[in-house]
Amino acid sequence: MNRAAPNMSGIAQAFWDEFGVLINKIKDEVPDLLPRCYEHLSQYIEDQYRWDSLEMRIEEVFRKHPDWTPRRMAEHIRYYHRMPHYMRQLLIKRAQKVKNRLRMRKQRQDGEV
Repeated sequence: MNRAAPNMSGIAQAFWDEFGVLINKIKDEVPDLLPRCYEHLSQYIEDQYRWDSLEMRIEEVFRKHPDWTPRRMAEHIRYYHRMPHYMRQLLIKRAQKVKNRLRMRKQRQDGEV
């Protein structure tokens, strides 16, 4: 548990240490709870991976169609990934975030040259 990523900040290192202590306490005091903890942790990581891969897809499409609005992108992603209608607002927020990130990246590149 005490393995750490090479370039961790102090806060991330402190969190990792606390997480290790927590897992060791669970192992010692309630070992039956450990599989459930791993299940929740893996679900969280899987969800994060899903959103990260979706953001990468949004970024890829924005590079092809920079004139699209975040609303248009959300409808495109929702249609092709067969997501329910109630996810639309969340997808719009993600698309806004990605578009702003691309816009800022372009501004920084233009400023350097």
